[in-house]
Amino acid sequence: MQVARLKIDIENLYISKPLERETFIKVMNENPNTVHSLYLITNELKSMHYYLSLDDHPKWTLRAYVSVHHGYCGKAKQQISSIKSMSSKNKQRPEISITYKIIDKSNMKEVFSFRHRSTNRREIYNLIERFYKKTEELCKVNTF
Repeated sequence: MQVARLKIDIENLYISKPLERETFIKVMNENPNTVHSLYLITNELKSMHYYLSLDDHPKWTLRAYVSVHHGYCGKAKQQISSIKSMSSKNKQRPEISITYKIIDKSNMKEVFSFRHRSTNRREIYNLIERFYKKTEELCKVNTF
């Protein structure tokens, strides 16, 4: 069993590149979440990042991920402002959510759960480091 850090990139919290004109015209009347996903793809961004994995532990399983709620700026913000259904996304400020759960494999119940929202990337990176160390300690204590 091994705790592994997974590479994440939460540096860019803004969607700035607009969709191509033809694409934008085609998706104007689509679901706002679909349109948002296209902006994420265009800007080469992901909204969810796993940051830790726990392999082959006999007792525990781990769910550790960061969700990024990107904000819009520049030409992308101008573009979505013309879509009424995207008004909530247009007003959204960047935010990062970190989730960490330890689950007992025998009954699939959460033993520990933590969730936190922040706009501070440094705080998120510090929490990731803390969870890595705590997970290592947990594995050392509960291996026998």
